[in-house]
Amino acid sequence: MKILEGLALRFLIEEIEKEIKGARIQRVFTTTRKETWLEVYSFQEEKSLVISLHPQVSFIFTTSCREAQKEKPDNWQQLLNKYLVGGKIISLAQVGWDRVVRIEIKNPHLFEEGNLYLFVELTGRNTNAILTDQSEPPHILGVYRRVDEEQNRFRVLLPGEKYSLPPQKDKISPLFFLEEKDLSLSYSPEELQYKLIQQIDGIGPFLSQVIVEKVEEGENIQGAIKEIISPLLQNGYKIKVFFSSSGEPQGIFWGSATSYSSLSYKEFPSFNQAVECFHFEWWKRQEEFIRQKIKERRLKEELDFLKREREKIESLMKDEEELEDLKIKGELLKVLPGLEVISRTEEGIMVRNIFSSPPQNIFISLNPRLSLNQNMQNYFRLYRKGRERNLKLRERLKGLEEKERRVEKIFEEEPSFEKEEDKTSVSERALRFKTSWGSEIWVGKNAKSNHFLVTRIASPQDYWLHVRDLPGSHVILKTKSRENEEEEIQKAAQVAAYFSSVRGESRVEVILTQVKYVRPLPSQIGKVTYRKEKTLLVKPQLPGDVSPW
Repeated sequence: MKILEGLALRFLIEEIEKEIKGARIQRVFTTTRKETWLEVYSFQEEKSLVISLHPQVSFIFTTSCREAQKEKPDNWQQLLNKYLVGGKIISLAQVGWDRVVRIEIKNPHLFEEGNLYLFVELTGRNTNAILTDQSEPPHILGVYRRVDEEQNRFRVLLPGEKYSLPPQKDKISPLFFLEEKDLSLSYSPEELQYKLIQQIDGIGPFLSQVIVEKVEEGENIQGAIKEIISPLLQNGYKIKVFFSSSGEPQGIFWGSATSYSSLSYKEFPSFNQAVECFHFEWWKRQEEFIRQKIKERRLKEELDFLKREREKIESLMKDEEELEDLKIKGELLKVLPGLEVISRTEEGIMVRNIFSSPPQNIFISLNPRLSLNQNMQNYFRLYRKGRERNLKLRERLKGLEEKERRVEKIFEEEPSFEKEEDKTSVSERALRFKTSWGSEIWVGKNAKSNHFLVTRIASPQDYWLHVRDLPGSHVILKTKSRENEEEEIQKAAQVAAYFSSVRGESRVEVILTQVKYVRPLPSQIGKVTYRKEKTLLVKPQLPGDVSPW
């Protein structure tokens, strides 16, 4: 799992609390990586509690590393320095089995404020951190990412507002399955993963998929869940960080999973060390990617510049035929007394060109203010000047073409992250369905998949759908014809509702707009802005005439 699900987070938080409970907060700062660092002093040891609020690596962990790139103090950093520095960490606990951590802090310098709570919501793209007082319900003192009514009408996160936890559902504790009871659970593999996520606390998409794999191998549901949880209840468990062939961290797990079977891994004696490794290795990879992109951009800019310079030089070069024409006219004027002059005008003379085969008539322009000899010398001068200029320009052109070849070679030899990603087939990147009318419905699997659909698969006239204000997949509809378009849109909306966090609801609001009105956010993969949308109210389901392609 790239983002720890509730079950794994429980054990991580237990490890962290043992390290920093009672620690004194000495300094708070933020970084360019969307991290909030709390430098603490605990048991005669200095370390940092790192809260990563990046949507792709939303983690909390402790580290002794001090290689953080500090950012210019922002409002969030100033707020935390005001309230937390000098304070003591009283407790650090997970809220239920949810991906929410509550850090309780007592600051003796703010005795009137009482204890403070720092809520850290590690929920992927909605990751956030909120500082509150101890009132009931708590009031927000400050928030890392403000959320107003326009962004989420169900839950506003602004200073002065009352804080409420993300929506909680009544689920079964995963520890319940460790008891020796006949639970008589029976689901088909198709619906099992959805039921696990909806009914069991701390289980998300990754762990539910692992459970489904074990059930398909012949294990019963209770046994599969027990097999996943039991190793964590024993002393000396080992946590693995899995890496792709290119060295990019792919996930954290303590067992075996089909999706990680071909990957290499590093083993750690604690969740905290595994998370720390994943986090820093992920950023190392991202920084390599950014450096390569900058280098690629500069190489492209260099190539574009060389191309423009080459075209400019080519445009300045005199045509060889024009130069030869100047030379011939000079030679004809040189032997003019022996030539047949066909006609004379104020602009020049028409003579027979004896140097062409067969001889043809040629008009020679003459400057009336110059003598015949001077006109002849002028033609020879223009010819020599043009030739000399062409020779110099050819030398420059040769140098530019040589440099262009060198830059192109460097560009081709550069390892490309995109080329590696392109090896992934379309079917592995996204789900694809076909309706009975021949329309295509594409469904994103994750943030990268959603970005891939919007930027690579969709056309401007296609339709983009997404469940309103809640987590869900991006859906692209490519209609076959206009004849049944409204019916096809309804089907795609049902699919968008089905592949969302509210699959179990009776009716769901789904946003619809054309792809030309959707703009991906370059800073946040998988996120978009949109306009000219309309809302459809549909039942989450896979329509009967929609089948996998």
